[in-house]
Amino acid sequence: MAPKAIEFPVQFNGRAATLSFGETAIRLFDRKSFALYKTFSDPTAVELRIDGAALVLDDGVEHITVAPDGVSAEDIVTGAGVSGRPLRSELSHAIPIATAETIAGRSVTDTLGVVSGSAVVSSEAISSLNKKVVRAFDGRSERYQQDLSTGLRMAFAGMRAQAETGGANAVISVAVEHTPIGDELILIMATGTAVRLD
Repeated sequence: MAPKAIEFPVQFNGRAATLSFGETAIRLFDRKSFALYKTFSDPTAVELRIDGAALVLDDGVEHITVAPDGVSAEDIVTGAGVSGRPLRSELSHAIPIATAETIAGRSVTDTLGVVSGSAVVSSEAISSLNKKVVRAFDGRSERYQQDLSTGLRMAFAGMRAQAETGGANAVISVAVEHTPIGDELILIMATGTAVRLD
């Protein structure tokens, strides 16, 4: 049974919402209709910090500011168990992944099978790139690179979650594929071998 997410009432864009901290995702959603405003699919990449009376969630690509509703910002930070630090060690305990066939200094004791994670990201930046309205570097837009980076983190998070559910403590032989879907979407697929290390 998956651990229950930690939830806090907040205000987002003037509406009542819920900030949910789970082991594989951090979500901001509407408590009544369950409309999703935002998902951070890789908690290990998110920093939670206090900015005045508000909370900021920042994954290095974008940040979202929410106002606590009925609780203090400090209560949320403390309740999430992060004490204002990045969520990597306190919330997710992410298992290592590697493209190599082992992790340095560790031996594989059990092979549990293939695991995968995927993400579909908008390639909206490609249109901008074609129109040459965004700054490019080496022929690729910075926005496009950010979209791919976000999608890759999401795919890795899904792969890690699948591996952990199966009892693995590492994923090796990881490979990543990027597949265009039409003109506006890109499928990012990460696959690897779930293993137990000594």
